[in-house]
Amino acid sequence: MATEDPGRERQFEVAADLPLTGLGTLPEVSAVSLTEELHLDATYFDTPNFRLLGAGITLCTRIGHTDAWTLQLPGAAAAINAALTDFRSEVPIELLDRVRAWVRDHDVHPMADIRTRRSTHCLLSDTGRTLARVCEDSVTSSAAGPAGGILTVWRDCEIELIDGPPELLEAAGALLLGLGATEPGRSSDLDRALGRTAPTSPVDLSPESGAGVVLRAYLQQQVGELLTNDNGVRHDEPDSVHKMRVSCRRLRSALSTFRPLLDRQITDPIRNELTVLATILGGARDAEVQRARFDAAIKAEPAEPAIGPVQNWIDRDLSDQYRRAHGRALLAMNSTRYFRLLDRLDDLAGQPPLTAVADQPANVALTQRVQRAHRRLAAQIADARKARTATDRDHLMHEARKGAKALRYALEAVAPAFGAQATAFAVAVETVQEILGEHQDSVIARQVLGEMAARAFLDGQNTFTFGRLHALEEAKAATAEHQFNTAWSAVGRRTLRRGPR
Repeated sequence: MATEDPGRERQFEVAADLPLTGLGTLPEVSAVSLTEELHLDATYFDTPNFRLLGAGITLCTRIGHTDAWTLQLPGAAAAINAALTDFRSEVPIELLDRVRAWVRDHDVHPMADIRTRRSTHCLLSDTGRTLARVCEDSVTSSAAGPAGGILTVWRDCEIELIDGPPELLEAAGALLLGLGATEPGRSSDLDRALGRTAPTSPVDLSPESGAGVVLRAYLQQQVGELLTNDNGVRHDEPDSVHKMRVSCRRLRSALSTFRPLLDRQITDPIRNELTVLATILGGARDAEVQRARFDAAIKAEPAEPAIGPVQNWIDRDLSDQYRRAHGRALLAMNSTRYFRLLDRLDDLAGQPPLTAVADQPANVALTQRVQRAHRRLAAQIADARKARTATDRDHLMHEARKGAKALRYALEAVAPAFGAQATAFAVAVETVQEILGEHQDSVIARQVLGEMAARAFLDGQNTFTFGRLHALEEAKAATAEHQFNTAWSAVGRRTLRRGPR
């Protein structure tokens, strides 16, 4: 049973021989009606090492109330269903594609069968209104696959308010506890069927926590983000390419910034593969950014100066570029090379190869790495300010943008341990990064406009608006440079203190 509204539902575990007596004595209840029993069968599927279960994903067939395949992803408001065919051991491809990041090229098999006999008691008022429902589930499960042979029997009870007052829920809960029912454990039905323990709660982090503990928590979070974003890219959901690329960059940055805490013989090859993946995703992301940028610029222009088929060029060129780049990304994401990278990321998140440095407290080992990233950014900005040519300055400001990202990501990685001071520092650095990003986007936009204008000119078309957009991009770059000085002054003086949160 899944609770959707804790304020209107309560769940309990009850012994198999515990009689549910006294329901008719509850406040405002005049009668108890037992509805027809339901028989529900569910077969859960997973890889042999339970990749789906470990990610909080359930994939199963359900027979009884509804006959269908059901996929429930973490955080999703609703399950995804597919028709149940005669080949009940073959997962529909549309569902399998949704979990490809976890399944990869591994086989998926039935892992557990759960059979439920559900009895529903309706608590009625003197006018026949249904005040609440009490559902009893008598469950028998058997495990297949690696956990084969486990047979488990249990009984659950759920009270759901329908048209009754909150006091009825409280009274019904007290009645069941008095009869011998217990509050439910955290294990899901599938965990119980497989004899697995419930996931442990996250560890509270502080500056005194071990540096390796803090780093591991961040790596786990980012690997989880990357796997989740994989699904969005495969289905071409808005902004999914950007989110997945950011996940790659955050992981790659963590492996670089905190490299003394890690065995580089293991992590350097992973970092290189993440670089390749981010580059592949970058083609589609660059097309997205530039098209949105040009569309906004054209819409802001008065109608009269818009001479020439600029919009057509932008739509055609950048849409084609996006489709080609997205297709290349999908090919890469269905390759053995990509699946093996995900395997290595699982290992990295589960058991990172920590060095002795990781045994130091976070306020020693991690602050040193954050401070180093800060010094490196300051040096990059100093180099950009000393550039002799516009081309050199553009290049060096782009390098400083990368440095700002590295510092921001490092601060966000340690923020769960260092609290508000690290978060505020990261926000200030993000402002610098965004301004430098605006400058770099302008540099690229001018290159793209120049290439389009040259081809349009050779086709005999008017290129006036290309030139106007180019000039506007120059102005945007100049504005970004001016804004940068103010934003950097707010970052340059900051530091990450080693004291308590």
